Amino acid sequence: MMLLVATLFCALFGATLCCNDGSDCSLNGLCLDGACTCDAPWKGSACDILDVLPTIQNNGYNFSKTSSWGGSIAQNDDDGSWHMFVAEFANHCGLFSWRTNSQVVHAVANNPLGPYMRKAVVVNAFAHNPMIRRANDGTWLLYYIGTGDGTDMHGDPLTLRDDCKDGLTPAGEGPTGGNPQRTFVRTSASVNGPWTAGTEVQMAFAPTRRNYTTNPAPFFAEDGTVWFPYRNVEKNWNPPTIIDGKERIGMAKGTDYAGPFHDLSPDGPIVNVPFEDETLWIDRRGNFHMIVHQIGQLQAPEQDGSLGHAFSPNGVDSWKLSANSPLAYEYPAVGNTTVRVKHAARPFVHVVEGIPQYISLGGKAYQPGDHTTTVVLPLRTFGSSLLLV
Repeated sequence: MMLLVATLFCALFGATLCCNDGSDCSLNGLCLDGACTCDAPWKGSACDILDVLPTIQNNGYNFSKTSSWGGSIAQNDDDGSWHMFVAEFANHCGLFSWRTNSQVVHAVANNPLGPYMRKAVVVNAFAHNPMIRRANDGTWLLYYIGTGDGTDMHGDPLTLRDDCKDGLTPAGEGPTGGNPQRTFVRTSASVNGPWTAGTEVQMAFAPTRRNYTTNPAPFFAEDGTVWFPYRNVEKNWNPPTIIDGKERIGMAKGTDYAGPFHDLSPDGPIVNVPFEDETLWIDRRGNFHMIVHQIGQLQAPEQDGSLGHAFSPNGVDSWKLSANSPLAYEYPAVGNTTVRVKHAARPFVHVVEGIPQYISLGGKAYQPGDHTTTVVLPLRTFGSSLLLV
């Protein structure tokens, strides 16, 4: 009877509210009697909207005179402290100076939401898009793009912009940019360092492909496989499958933290939609998920935004993109207030046993100019409601 009712409901009100299998639920839930039953922390008719709990006003890495752009967080099991590795722009510059002034900063907090307090610069300019990971043997790994050795894209000494103020970049041309199309990784026995010198991540591309590995987002599976989605511009696939010159995402995998990673998508991107800033995880059912920055807003039936959710049953093919953006631009905060950012991008998802617990992201403050901040949002998962009590 329930199935008959659901079938009649779908016929009357349209297929967008109904499902046939788990893929119609974004692989974030089960299709039961024609409707999606979502796993935490997902909601929506297709289980593709993140259920966000109230955050605190002064969350993340947030300073009035310093700009940042996306921080990856991790907890230190030894003392329970939380650590963020975040892209910060030196000399009080803003986002528009990222190609010269981006450096990786280590910040610390006593809880996942923050506020995170600046501890030290751990990778000098040019270094951007940091992601902290822990290998299966316990080694801490810090991935980022750029050599971090003070040189520009030609190997000459890097000149930082020094005419900024209060986290804002003034109008006018700046110096030559850094080296944003190479990924490096450093290792440490402790999240507090010291860190080894950078090692370049190696991709086992065909000879016709360019070694282009920006936006590192490795995921260490329990079987020892290291999954490594990579960003590439469409013209670097051979033959090119699209001609708009924008970024797409490919997938690779290996067994070592620095590669070489075997290319699993040599003939084209996993989804033919402009993406960047991917963050990858595998859920409890073995499905693959990514939150990405979608270049251009999604026109969604329930929720618009600048982030997208992609999913696959195996990580290699059959990738699909959810209709909704998982996050909007306004988030709940304690005291019946809200936190607002715009142009949200560079997301990182903190996952525990296949369940997303927190998401951090970079965004512009609601003010003129290029001042940016990094926010951390708690997700409604089992037991997470105790966080803010």
